[in-house]
Amino acid sequence: MTDKTNKPNTIGTFTGALEQLYRLGVICKTVVDIGCADRHFSLSHYPLFPGALLINIDANPDYLPSLKAISDVMGGAHFVTAVTDVVGEIEVTTAAHPYWDSVRAEGDSYWQGVNNLHTGKRRAPSITLDSLKRQLPLISPYLLKLDVQGAEELV
Repeated sequence: MTDKTNKPNTIGTFTGALEQLYRLGVICKTVVDIGCADRHFSLSHYPLFPGALLINIDANPDYLPSLKAISDVMGGAHFVTAVTDVVGEIEVTTAAHPYWDSVRAEGDSYWQGVNNLHTGKRRAPSITLDSLKRQLPLISPYLLKLDVQGAEELV
């Protein structure tokens, strides 16, 4: 569905909510995208938080080249780590598609939603939001986006 300007209708969507905040003058100064994969979100929404510090985080090392390229061009920071309630290392259950990797165990209900297409396990470094805040000069207001395949409570 589009509006009179041929732009997609974003009412009732995450993008619509960000657009509304922007129109109200709320400009995020720090955007933390946890579970960013190869990072479509921060780039496609950047006009809604111009000049923000972009922090892209994903536990899958396959995304490192694209995260580094984004940081090189846009500034900010990137991390290949899981964000959980533990600093150190955590077990990740891998999936048929890397977007679906999760710290949720094979028997977790998360995997039912992706037809139990888990393929194995690997270890990944892990940090907490508190440890991230100690490492970086985060400026409020913050936008925190989570795409962590069922592990939101751990974050």
